[in-house]
Amino acid sequence: MNSSIESSVARERRALDRERVLTGLLQSSAQGIYGVDRHGRCIFANPAAEAMLGWTADELRDRVLHEVVHHTHPDGRPYRPEDCRILHALHAGSGVRVDDEVFWRRDGSAFPVEYTSTVIVTGGVAQGAVVTFTDISERRRTEQALLAAYEHERVALAKLRELDDAKTNFLATVSHELRTPLTSLAGYLELLADGDVGPVSDDQRLILATMSRNADRLRALIEDLLTVSHIEARPFVLDLAPTDLGALVEEVCAGSRVAAAERGHSLELHLDAGLAPAIVDESHLRRVVTSLVDNAIKCTPPGGSIEVRVRPAPGAVEISVADNGIGIDPDEVPRLFTRFFRTGAAMQLAIQGAGLSLAIARQIVDEHGGTISVETSPGAGSTFTVRLPRRVPSPVPTIA
Repeated sequence: MNSSIESSVARERRALDRERVLTGLLQSSAQGIYGVDRHGRCIFANPAAEAMLGWTADELRDRVLHEVVHHTHPDGRPYRPEDCRILHALHAGSGVRVDDEVFWRRDGSAFPVEYTSTVIVTGGVAQGAVVTFTDISERRRTEQALLAAYEHERVALAKLRELDDAKTNFLATVSHELRTPLTSLAGYLELLADGDVGPVSDDQRLILATMSRNADRLRALIEDLLTVSHIEARPFVLDLAPTDLGALVEEVCAGSRVAAAERGHSLELHLDAGLAPAIVDESHLRRVVTSLVDNAIKCTPPGGSIEVRVRPAPGAVEISVADNGIGIDPDEVPRLFTRFFRTGAAMQLAIQGAGLSLAIARQIVDEHGGTISVETSPGAGSTFTVRLPRRVPSPVPTIA
């Protein structure tokens, strides 16, 4: 008998201990928790629920909570009890999680909530539900701020794209408009220099030569602007064909020797043995090599040395242009191949250029699947290296 009594007392103590633990959890939880019976009437509410709703547990007890805290949709429409998801889940004997509704406080204000309703089942019958909810006002404010920021960025990006398109169209239009009169001007200068319209004195010839050089500079700038506008306006298309790189680079160097000689530079070309034809766009690649050689000539003080080399490499071919000129500050190297960028040294020395040639060169090399890099240091010159992947020519189909 004593043993039975002791066992009963122990069970009661364990039950009390469990009740204390559950009560402690309810009292200390930061989430609002309330319980309803199978008719939706409140049977308990924890302190967090009281704080968020503005009602005490005693005031809520036995009241239908849908009518107290869940009676209206976020847009102000009445929330009919038959549509309530908590009551639906209770009658269906299943749980539900919701994050797009509001609860209403005692003072008539609403706040967005995320809540979970868990059905209490006894003997296979739903006896009620426990609703756990969280005020997500701060989360909603953050989401709205993020959406507003995203919309602002979207509008700004659209405007930037519009401006970029306008800039591209402007460059293309102006460049085309300048090209026609410049071609005419260059033609008349050539007629004058050749004496086709009368004798030319030595002084006049010097003036005509200066005008011709500046016309060439302007033509080169226009071609750069046209190339940039074409690249931006349409996909870059290469006309790939087997090309003798040695002959191509040799031709570029031959055309640059006069400009190099005018500045007292030595211009040397080294063609390594074993060069096979490369599959490249000859016209575009000639432009790359010409830009690198011209930059070396302009950025090297009078009496400098420029070396151009073409050599095979594992799975590739390399073209390098080295000079002993002004070099480039290491901090400026990451921006070197961006459009319209000019180094501080180039601007200080008033070296001619619009900052487009290297950007165009990188675009062309990238489209070939290659790389362009530079090794440089201020006052010690620069070496630009173009590395192009070796492509195997496609076999010519035979006709049976």
